[in-house]
This record gives sequence, structure tokens and C-alpha cells, in this order.
Amino acid sequence: PKDDLEYQIWIRNFLYSIAIGTLFIMMCFYLLIWRGRRVMQESFYFAGICFSLMAVLLGTNLFIDKLFTGSDVFQIKVKVILLSFCLAWFFLVNFFHELYPVEFSGKVTKLFSAVAIITSCPVVILKGHITMRALFFFDTMAVVVLLWLISGLILAIIKGRKGAITIALVFPLLLGAVINDILYSRALIETMFLAPIAIILLI
Repeated sequence: PKDDLEYQIWIRNFLYSIAIGTLFIMMCFYLLIWRGRRVMQESFYFAGICFSLMAVLLGTNLFIDKLFTGSDVFQIKVKVILLSFCLAWFFLVNFFHELYPVEFSGKVTKLFSAVAIITSCPVVILKGHITMRALFFFDTMAVVVLLWLISGLILAIIKGRKGAITIALVFPLLLGAVINDILYSRALIETMFLAPIAIILLI
């Protein structure tokens, strides 16, 4: 029914709006922490994670539709979402490397960071319908990065690193959200992007 569909859209937009506002506040908060103590690079990278997830939500909501019209809307949405994904994995791997530099190799971190930067270039240059064909690559990278993070967390737990057990306990929530987002981006399920909301719940 039309009323049910409109209600579902309203609920989704309401949740997205709350998530965007929360992510913006957290981004500003951690940027202020980083500004006060520049040695805490993890605060900067976490602020970057908040920014990239906020951009994902902006790209998947109706905010862009209100700012732009015509065929450009699809192009802009695709570029915003995929660029946000590149930023998210860049900031995420660097964030965990700053937390546990021994368990998360600096060489692997630099490799993932380089791939994220290189991958973002064709997203900016090429048309949206062309980059959409590379969704399998983005999905694969998401799985690879998550597996690397899981292995690093296991090592951190074994070595008794501070906070590793707490992160590991809530990590399945993020993993489930990422799997949901991959299936949702492929139109295999009718839900919504949950990774940004999962990040908020984890915090």
C-alpha cells in the first residue's frame, strides 16, 4: 500500500537524519581532540571515518535529490557513495594501525591506503554507470579489509592489548552491517545502508 511505503520511507529518512547529525557531532568532537593533541592520530582517522559514513548516508538519502535535478542526480549519488567507500577503508585501516601498530602492519596499511587513493581516481573521472560495473571489486575489497581487521584483532587479543576484547565483542555487529550493505547495493535485499548506523551503536 502507498501509505505503508511512504511510512517506511519516512522512517528511513528519519533514522538517516539522526545518524547524519550524530556522525557530524562525533566528527567535530574528534577533530577537536586531534587539534588539541596532534600526537593522537587515531582521533583524526576516526573523524575521517565519521565523515565518510556521513557522506554515504547523504548519498543514499533524498538530500542530493533536493539539491540537484535531472540525470546528474544518479551520477552524483554513485560518485558520492563510491568515493565515501574509498575514504572509509582508507581511514579505517589507518585508525586500527594507530591503535595497534604491531598487529596491523604498516606496510599492509600503506598498501590498502594506496589502493583506496588509486581506486578513487576513476570514480571521479568516469561516468557513474561505468563505475557501477566495478561493484564486485568494491565488495571484494570490503571483505579483504574486514578479514585483515579480524586477524589483527585476534592477534591484539592474544597479546593482551588494551581495548582489543571490547572491540572484538562488538565487531560482529559491524561485520553484519557490511554484509547487509553489500547485499543491499546489489539490490538483493530491501533494507537500507546499516554500516553508518552500526558505527554509531558501537560507540
